[in-house]
Amino acid sequence: PVSNCILTCECPVRRTTSAVASVCVMKFDTGSIFINGEEPAQLLQRHADIIGHVHLSEPGLAPLGTRDTNHAEMAILLRRHMGDIPLTIEMLRPAEGEHAIR
Repeated sequence: PVSNCILTCECPVRRTTSAVASVCVMKFDTGSIFINGEEPAQLLQRHADIIGHVHLSEPGLAPLGTRDTNHAEMAILLRRHMGDIPLTIEMLRPAEGEHAIR
């Protein structure tokens, strides 16, 4: 059976075969992790070797810093486990415009 929904960050890890893992990397999406109530430290400790892309985001793609999420702690964890990996911000444009971004 094919699933069209990945419920947690652990799902793609469990579904990936070693052949696929040798050519693919996992996206670490902070918004999804916050929504799922997962522990970022545990995910990074277990899977840093297969993470190749990081999306910094809030649930609902809200602008960073507008929800009750701890991006300062996330930054510490990412630096510790991922070093200088490039990070991207994933968010929707605020209705108030760019000046609303802090």
